[in-house]
Amino acid sequence: MTKKTLIASGFLGLAAILLLVLVRIAFYSPDIDYAFFNTAITLHIFHTIVLLGFAFKNQYVRESRLRYIYYFFVGGIVVSCTPLYIMLFEPSNVLRIILTSVSIIGSGLFIGGWITIVYLGYSYKSKYKKTH
Repeated sequence: MTKKTLIASGFLGLAAILLLVLVRIAFYSPDIDYAFFNTAITLHIFHTIVLLGFAFKNQYVRESRLRYIYYFFVGGIVVSCTPLYIMLFEPSNVLRIILTSVSIIGSGLFIGGWITIVYLGYSYKSKYKKTH
């Protein structure tokens, strides 16, 4: 699972940086509102970094739990950020409503990933207990 998480983190991070650079250079216009795009980039990069951190902490986390976090975060990045990226092109009102609804589903995936991390914290048992 570590290899899969590292590869996914690498590609997701690369995609975020390329999108940031290309959109800011190729599509820059003072008339465009970049609020949705900035939100998408922030969510994209932040959750990619968290996913990368779990790739290196997998020795402390059961693989089944790590798999849940992986799928929640990768799914959240794809389902939540993609509609926000598309909003940059100012779609029609009907498409905007659909994209917003899809983005909310992606946000639910992010929440699922964070709830899994909270559960890991509560259920964590160290092999090395301190004796006083």
